[in-house]
Amino acid sequence: MTPPNLNALWAGTLMEALVSAGVAHVCISPGSRSTPLANAAYGHPDLKTSVHLDERSAAFFALGLAKAQGKPVALVCTSGTASANYHPAVIEASLSRVPLIVLSADRPPELRQAGAAQTIDQLQLFGNAVRFFQDLPVPEPKLALLRTLQTIARHAVTRAIGYPAGPVHLNVPLRDPLPPVLQDSGRMAELAAMLREEAAACPDFPVAPSIPMPGSTVLLQLADALAKSQRPLIVAGPQAVRPAEVFAVIRFAERFGVPILADIASGLRFLESPMVMSGADAFLKAEAIAEKKPDLVLRIGDLPTSMPVNEFLARHRSPTLAIGPERLRHDPEALVHAAIEAEVGWTFDRLLDLLPQMMPEVGWTRSFQEMEALTAEVFANSELPLEAHASVSALRALPAGGSVFFSNSMPIRYGETFCRQAAPGVRVHVSRGANGIDGIPSTALGIATGSEGPTLLVTGDLAFLHDFGGLAAARNVRHPVVILLLNNDGGGIFNFLPISGFPEVFEPLFGTPHGLDLSLVSRLYGWHHERSEDGADIQATVELAFAQGGLHVIEVRTVREDTVRDHRALMDRLVESLEALPC
Repeated sequence: MTPPNLNALWAGTLMEALVSAGVAHVCISPGSRSTPLANAAYGHPDLKTSVHLDERSAAFFALGLAKAQGKPVALVCTSGTASANYHPAVIEASLSRVPLIVLSADRPPELRQAGAAQTIDQLQLFGNAVRFFQDLPVPEPKLALLRTLQTIARHAVTRAIGYPAGPVHLNVPLRDPLPPVLQDSGRMAELAAMLREEAAACPDFPVAPSIPMPGSTVLLQLADALAKSQRPLIVAGPQAVRPAEVFAVIRFAERFGVPILADIASGLRFLESPMVMSGADAFLKAEAIAEKKPDLVLRIGDLPTSMPVNEFLARHRSPTLAIGPERLRHDPEALVHAAIEAEVGWTFDRLLDLLPQMMPEVGWTRSFQEMEALTAEVFANSELPLEAHASVSALRALPAGGSVFFSNSMPIRYGETFCRQAAPGVRVHVSRGANGIDGIPSTALGIATGSEGPTLLVTGDLAFLHDFGGLAAARNVRHPVVILLLNNDGGGIFNFLPISGFPEVFEPLFGTPHGLDLSLVSRLYGWHHERSEDGADIQATVELAFAQGGLHVIEVRTVREDTVRDHRALMDRLVESLEALPC
C-alpha cells in the first residue's frame, strides 16, 4: 500500500519496525495528533488493535495483556495530558517488569512552550520509570532518517524486554497534515519501496535480551554453602518462576529436602509437592515455628506478600542469596547478602549437578510440613471469614488453565493466607509493583484478552469503583470473565490497622463508606450482576457463570467489623493449635 503522505509513511515505518521486533497488539486512545499512528496500527495486517476511551484504563489494560502474554504491548495516544494518564500503569510496569511501548504523539518543536492547544512538556514525562526514552525526529522525507526511526524502534523493544523488562517511551512529534490526505505520494511510494527492498534483503534477526549467566566459581561457592547448610530455606515471592522453570526448583527442593515458602503469585503455590508450604502467612504467627532460624535462605522472586514471612526473615537475618535475572532490588530490610543474576531454572539445574548431597538438620523440614498440614486442617474444619471463604470458593470454581487476578488491599491477602488449591494450569496474576488499587478491572480484562481463557478477578469495592470505566474494555474479551466483588462498603483493610481504634476520624477518612448500588455499574456496561448474601453458594454460582460464558459480577456484601472479628478469632484458634504441636 502506498503511503498517502509523509506522516503516514513515518507512522507506518515505525509500526513495521515494532512488529518486526515482536509487538503484536496496540492499545489506542482516540485523538487528533495521534491520527497517523492510530491509522498505521489499525491498518497493519500483523497488529491487533483495541480502542480505549480513557488513557489510564488503556495503559492498565495493556499492562494486563503484556502480563498474560509475556510480550511487549504498545500504547498510542494524542498530545497533551493524554500521556500523563499512562503514568500510574507505567510505574507499575516498571516495578513489575512488564514490557510496554508508550507512543505519545506530540506537537513539533516550534509549537512547544508557545501556548499551543493541547500541548504540555512530554519530554522525560515518566522520569526514571522507563527503561528508555527518546524524542523522535520530526518526520522528513529522507531515507537515512527513516532507517534511524527503524533502529530506534527496535532498540526500544530490546530495552523493554531486557533484564529488567519494563516500559519505554517514544515521543512522536508530528506536523500537519494528520489525516491520510494525498501529499507528494510519488516520493512517499519511492521511499516505501526502498525500505521494503532493504527489509527483504536483511535476515530476520530476532529481538531478544541477553540472558545473564554467572561464572562457574560463583555457582561452586553457592554449592559449597548449601552443602554445609543444615537449615536451608527457599523463599519464593511473586514472579519467582516462569512456568518452564517450576520443576527445576521442585526437583532441587525434593532431592535435598529444602522447604519452599511459596507466595500465592510465585508460580509454585498449587503444585503437589511435600516441599511446597502454602500456609506460611498463617503458621508463622506461631512462635514455635517463627523462632526456628534458617542458616541459609535462597530468595527467588520479589518481596513476599506475607507480612509474617517478611517479619520472620527480618527477625533472623540469616545469610541470604537472591537468585534471578533482573537487577531490581527487592530488599527493604537489607537482608540480601549477595545476588546471582541468572535465570532461576537454569541456576537450580546447575546446582543439582554440582551438589552431591545436603544434610539438613533432622526435623527441620518435617516441622514445616507438620505446621503446613495442621494449618490446612484447621482451615478446612473452620468457618472462614465470609470474604476469605468467597475468595477460596471462587478460585476452586475457576476452570483448568484459567487465570486469576487478585486485587491489592484485602483480596491478595485472602489469596496469600487461605488459597492453597486450584485446578491444573491456573495462573495467578498480581500487581505487586506499586501495590496500588488503581486500574484493577482494566488490568484484569487485559489479562483475560491476553490469556485467551477463563479469567477470575477478586477485588474489593473501592478498587472496583476506582476503575469501573475499565469495564468497557470487555468488548475485546472473547472468553468468560467473572468478577468476585467483595463489597464491604469501604476500605476494609484499614479496619485491621491501629487507626480503626480512633472512631472520630476512622469512618470519614479511612473507612470511607460509599453507599452505592454497584449493580448499576455492571448494568451500565452490560455485565450480568448477581448477589450472594451468605457466600454458601459462591462456588456453584461461579462455576455456573463460567459455564454460561460472558461477563459476570458476583457481589458478596460483608460487614467490615465482622470480617476483622472472625479473622482474628480464626487466627487465634490456629495459633493455639500450632503451639500445642510437639517441637
